Amino acid sequence: REAVREAVRRTLRRFDERFFTPSAARRQALIDRFRAGEIGESELPRDILTILLRNEDNLDLPRDIILRETGFYYLAGAHTSVHSLTHAMHEMFEWGREHPEDAERIRNDPLFVQRCVHESLRLHPSSPIAQRRPTCPVHLPSGEDVTPDDTVVVDLYRANRQVDTFGSDAAVFNPHRQLPANLPPYGVTFGVGIHTCLGRNLAAGDVARPGTDPDKHQYGTITLIARALIANHARPDPENPPQREPNIAREAWAKYPVLLG
Repeated sequence: REAVREAVRRTLRRFDERFFTPSAARRQALIDRFRAGEIGESELPRDILTILLRNEDNLDLPRDIILRETGFYYLAGAHTSVHSLTHAMHEMFEWGREHPEDAERIRNDPLFVQRCVHESLRLHPSSPIAQRRPTCPVHLPSGEDVTPDDTVVVDLYRANRQVDTFGSDAAVFNPHRQLPANLPPYGVTFGVGIHTCLGRNLAAGDVARPGTDPDKHQYGTITLIARALIANHARPDPENPPQREPNIAREAWAKYPVLLG
């Protein structure tokens, strides 16, 4: 565990030196020129870092916190999408190979592709656990009592594979899975309530219902990128098979080569 912490610290130092400090300095110089009346507000970058720097007098955010939050935006905005897209493409490759009757639907039915993406998101959450602190004493179904001084770890990976909720085949990919209308097809991958991931609609889109117009539907970026890959005949490279990431506990691909065209 200490080796992992040191790797994180080393990565943050490199991110700080190569990206954060130069970016913050450039933005601060522009903010200073704006405050001096030399440039207009429209010439300031429209990003989170600029907002934080402009309001640092009103915020109790030390520099190292701003650094970590900026780095987290890259993780949340890019790495999670890459993780989800790769798993979704793998599941569709395998499903199309084992179920040729659905291979045509994967190629031509965008709503079915989104169903595949949602099912893959359920099985492979980018963050397999969540940590929460109770706001008051709580008695858990497991029999334990927790207080605001405790941290509760929620196993999203196992929650998304509960047989009582998702059926006897909950641990396998099945884009034809039938669920109650009030249960998201991707389970609790994006969290629930006030802790719902802000990028859920961007990444997963709206859940299609009977009568959904496929030409006006919000599919989400994962489905849109998957459809673009499928349209360009993406397929696994038989001479360069994919490899799982061996150095972490969560499910992840170290590489997944594909052929196009």
